[in-house]
Amino acid sequence: MLKLGLIAYLLVGIYSTTISASPIFDITSNDMAAEDGEVSYRLPNNTLPVYYDLRFTTRIHAADFTYTGSAAIQINVVEATNTITMHSRDIEIQSIVVRVQGTTENLFQSYAYDPDTEFLTITTTRALTVGPHDVLIDFQGVHSRAVTYGWYAAAYTNNQGNTVWLATTDFEAPDARQAFPCYDSPEFKAVFKITITYDQSYDAISNMPVENTITNTDGTFTTSFVETPPMSTYLVAFAVSDFDKRCGRDRINRDHCAYARPNGIDLVPWSLDTAIKGVEALDDIYGVVYPLPKLDQIAIPDVYFGSGAMENWGLVTYRESRLLLNESWYNYREKDSIGTVILHEFAHQWFGDLVSPMWWTYLWLNEGFATLYEYYGTNRVYPDMRLMDLMVYETVQGIMLRDGVVGARPMTHYVETRANIRGLFDYVSYQKAGTVLRMMMYALGEPTWHKGLKHYLEAKAYGNAVAEDLFAGIQTSVTEDNALPAGLNVLDIMNSWTLVGGFPILTVTFSGTNGFTLTQKACINNNPNMPPSSWYIPITYSTKNNPNFDQTRAQAWFRGDASSLQIPVDGWNNAEDWLILNNQQTSYYRVNYPVENWLKIADELNNGSFSTIHLLNRAQLLDDSLDLASFGMLDLDIPLRISYYLRNETDYIPFASWSAGFGTFFDRLIMSDHSEKITDYVQQIVETFYAEYGAVAAPGDVYFTILARTLAINWACRVGIAECLEATAKEMSDHINNGKILPLDYNTVLPCAGLRDATDEDYFAYLDRLTTTTTSRSTLINNLICTDQHVQLERLLQVALTSPALMQITSTEASNIILGVARKNLHGYEMVLDFINDNIFFINYRFTYLQLQNIFRELSRQTYSETNVERLQTLFKSFESQLGETFEQEFGQIISGNIEWMHNVANPAMDQMRYYVASGSYIFISMTAIFFAVISFLILQ
Repeated sequence: MLKLGLIAYLLVGIYSTTISASPIFDITSNDMAAEDGEVSYRLPNNTLPVYYDLRFTTRIHAADFTYTGSAAIQINVVEATNTITMHSRDIEIQSIVVRVQGTTENLFQSYAYDPDTEFLTITTTRALTVGPHDVLIDFQGVHSRAVTYGWYAAAYTNNQGNTVWLATTDFEAPDARQAFPCYDSPEFKAVFKITITYDQSYDAISNMPVENTITNTDGTFTTSFVETPPMSTYLVAFAVSDFDKRCGRDRINRDHCAYARPNGIDLVPWSLDTAIKGVEALDDIYGVVYPLPKLDQIAIPDVYFGSGAMENWGLVTYRESRLLLNESWYNYREKDSIGTVILHEFAHQWFGDLVSPMWWTYLWLNEGFATLYEYYGTNRVYPDMRLMDLMVYETVQGIMLRDGVVGARPMTHYVETRANIRGLFDYVSYQKAGTVLRMMMYALGEPTWHKGLKHYLEAKAYGNAVAEDLFAGIQTSVTEDNALPAGLNVLDIMNSWTLVGGFPILTVTFSGTNGFTLTQKACINNNPNMPPSSWYIPITYSTKNNPNFDQTRAQAWFRGDASSLQIPVDGWNNAEDWLILNNQQTSYYRVNYPVENWLKIADELNNGSFSTIHLLNRAQLLDDSLDLASFGMLDLDIPLRISYYLRNETDYIPFASWSAGFGTFFDRLIMSDHSEKITDYVQQIVETFYAEYGAVAAPGDVYFTILARTLAINWACRVGIAECLEATAKEMSDHINNGKILPLDYNTVLPCAGLRDATDEDYFAYLDRLTTTTTSRSTLINNLICTDQHVQLERLLQVALTSPALMQITSTEASNIILGVARKNLHGYEMVLDFINDNIFFINYRFTYLQLQNIFRELSRQTYSETNVERLQTLFKSFESQLGETFEQEFGQIISGNIEWMHNVANPAMDQMRYYVASGSYIFISMTAIFFAVISFLILQ
């Protein structure tokens, strides 16, 4: 590592930068505190909790939803005061005692409650002096059936059809105060001793192992649990239920149990095995051993669990669908979902539980690491699932459109109220933070990165952290390994990403034979005039002569205080070489190249060896070019050229990136006069991809095969590839007529694909399901819309309008059917225009004016063919009195915008296509081809 770090240092040292005088970021102290005059929702720091002795009694077994409790809280008074303030919500206080520790005099005078701040303020008879005190509170609470936080009630139905109740907790964030009075902020760590009394037909579990259980004469048990290490209130957990369990031990004899309802307990073995492998993997990755003696999991019925899972220290709670797996008929997507959720919550056992954020400002210290290691950790346990590759498509590319907006919030963001705290649980804290952390991991090198995390975890174990604590831990390993060039430090780099919202776009210009120059701006969707930016950006790159895509450690750093970065490249040939930035898309930015570089890349992909370019960079090129074209920063011709190489591609990731970005363009072009041309183009692209995977599942298919087949079926059948239509129609016919169960991995794609070319007999049989189906009707309707058969679509539209008695189609469903058919393609759109024109009276009768507005608004959005503009405007006049003048202006503006887009963007790009449909070929007219054609012509003359 020292050798690699020195080489990187020497290489980066020769890069020149132009320094800018503008500040990198601007954050003031007011961002970290309530403004003058505002109500503060932060507890005062004059008293601190040290130890909670919590005792509860519940009769949840008898559907009695009231519980009693007591909290003996040892506090430390750090400055003289006559008030003690903590949190409480929906708790009936019955008695309070305050005394100096070791004495008996009760100093309690009164208490007051503020429902806004949720402060329980206890006033004492005299000022409390600095030192230890005891606060004893008896209270009564309710296992709520209306919310899924606090200590609430959940239920399941047993094999006898009876409702069985249980009581479980979810305290994030911040909701421990709804179960017991407490200092309910993450910075107030304390030791917890928990004791629960409950019926002998039930069992109790909590964060720590059972210390002892007493059998009481009234038919109850009283179970006490081992004291916890110092921890935050939001991580406390306990449950009382009649659940069964399955248990195992890991390699260092820590206990692992999975709890579930008795009629679901046979579905936990895979999750239990994954849990044991997962905690062992994270032990190795972090170099810090999980410290508790157990790590249990419990499955709560879905309807009674508000999130996917919760990382309570030593007792992780899940909704059932994120823990229970029927291995006899599971699908791979469930394994992905369950495996990554388990590793996400287990990553929290270190990042969030062992080291907790000082305040919710730093929530990303929890969720960013959990997001990164749900992929990284699961990839370590199940490498065949290729989840680190999947992270590029799902997370890195997936958040760019959301993050590229004016006003995108930074990762480090101060809030106080409960509502605003909950608002922090968003893509920024999860996906963006995980993406930025992934970037730093690769930029510094994985060994240096993980050594830095070890420094951080060991320094802050059982305590709280701010972002600077993480940066200090990483800086220690960076210094040890000489992993950054002189003049750079982790604090400046990370502050530029955590204190500023959004992300950059890098623009490349070429410097003759010397290499290239980079400038950066903030990447704002649909705004070519982007503002300057000042991120510290790790740079990696590959060229045609040196396709070094495995180099993911930073080869250079674009400093935040520099206006540009010039990078010399040995042996650079500006006439022939191509350049691709961001090897394996390890960093978080978009790239725009000069047109000639885009054309060289397209030529390499189409006519050279596309596999020379790493598959993640192929995905990046597709994603960047398509999105830049959608922003008006790149001609649509470029992504169409790049995309055409896919006719030779068989890997899922590039196709998934293409599908996500190209879908919007396809949806527009399929509604235009270019419908036939763009369909032919996509047929050529997906033909090989579909041939590789087909429509029929095979035993032993790995996860990526399943993902690829799903995508291949969707596109191949959509553009009418005969083999796909035939195979899927057969699958659906067997399903409709013979009751064949569709493979679970494909049950979302096969019905739509299989109905596109279904026989009338099969289609109408499926349509008749509307007479008996009361659930999943929207899915059934969406599948019915998929047919490409004119007679079947006519019948579906007629059913939507007349709503046969047994089908009971609502006006909302009818509207969805009409718009679904209109969105299909140009043929479906024109069918709907004809249908509405032929049924004006019935349309008026069937729909409210708001529904009519929605129908015409959507029709206007689908109008990309000039030949249909007049037809739609004429049809509009038949409903003008219901729709109104204001709506008419909106309607006209949408259509004008669509036609303008066709003239300025779509038509020029489609004119660049040269199709020879008979031969199935596609010719690119590149500048190089034109040059040699001209030379040949002159020679011949």
